[in-house]
Amino acid sequence: MSRNAGINTIYGRRYWALPLTEWVRLWAGLSLPLLLIQHAVSTRLAASLYGFEPNYERIVISLITSGTQGLQLALLAPGWLHGCLGLWLRMRHHAMVRRAKPVLTGMLVLMPLLSAAGFIRMKHAVMAASVGPLRPDPKLVANQPALDAWRHDISMLYLSLLLSAFVAGQLRNSLERRRLRKAAIGV
Repeated sequence: MSRNAGINTIYGRRYWALPLTEWVRLWAGLSLPLLLIQHAVSTRLAASLYGFEPNYERIVISLITSGTQGLQLALLAPGWLHGCLGLWLRMRHHAMVRRAKPVLTGMLVLMPLLSAAGFIRMKHAVMAASVGPLRPDPKLVANQPALDAWRHDISMLYLSLLLSAFVAGQLRNSLERRRLRKAAIGV
């Protein structure tokens, strides 16, 4: 899948009268990068710029001490929903897939719940292994204002790209309609 699929979708859309499942899929797909930006800045960017050494335990401790474990769990929903809806919309025309719909729906619900349960179990394991109160990584604490600025700037860039794609698509649609009207009058 292309990294700019969402931007292409926004730009390429000719009509915005969509069924509810398409709106949900669009929301889920476009919201996922906003949720991932938080995670990427707190892990990969913090590692590259400030020497934070992310491993699963440190990331879990960081999520617990910053109060963002809910965000981590929230990441499951839009990504999973977007992927499942995309697969369903693509494959719903096959008889075998339609027959398997109850099982697939069960998996749609069960997989993120199992993932969330695994995360909660890891949280409890990390807390049980700790000899004292959990403390955030000093490198993250020291560089939190810079990381927050990065997070904000990257989020604004993403939203600006989406808005630009929407405006450019609407402009293209308007010019196309105008061209078609002129061609119809000239005939």
